[in-house]
Amino acid sequence: MHVLPIIDELAVSGVQDRGIPNSERILLRVLQRVRLTEFILCLGASAPEGGTFLLKDLMFWFGDESWLEPPYWIFVYTGPGERRLTHVTNSGEPALVLHWGRPSTLFTNSSLEPVLLRLGGIATEALSKPHLMAPLEASSNTLPSSDFTLARLMEMLKELNEPKK
Repeated sequence: MHVLPIIDELAVSGVQDRGIPNSERILLRVLQRVRLTEFILCLGASAPEGGTFLLKDLMFWFGDESWLEPPYWIFVYTGPGERRLTHVTNSGEPALVLHWGRPSTLFTNSSLEPVLLRLGGIATEALSKPHLMAPLEASSNTLPSSDFTLARLMEMLKELNEPKK
């Protein structure tokens, strides 16, 4: 079961050199024109019934990268380093090399896997202020109207708890 839509612009191609410092890297394949700034990488573990559990406090944001198109590859090294453009040795395809900057490797445990997520929105205090200052709009998701009193709520709860006749 998937709660989020499946990403089809990028594919997670796996982890190479698991547990080897300065070599461990996540391979991503660009499948469609994509802007990396919309994505983050996390660490997860497969759930027994399917799906993935995300680990807390481990996230890599790609930053303000420009658009990429196939046949690009993206190599995210888990250790420190500098961003660079290169080519895949055996195919000559272009590759973007990025670095997570972690002090140690992340994938020593083979049950851990990279998880790619697409960002879907943003909230900051400044962006939220107009919504906080605006009066609540009447809708089915708002608080009950003033004619719905606490006394009426208590009556309804009492009715629910009374034995059926």
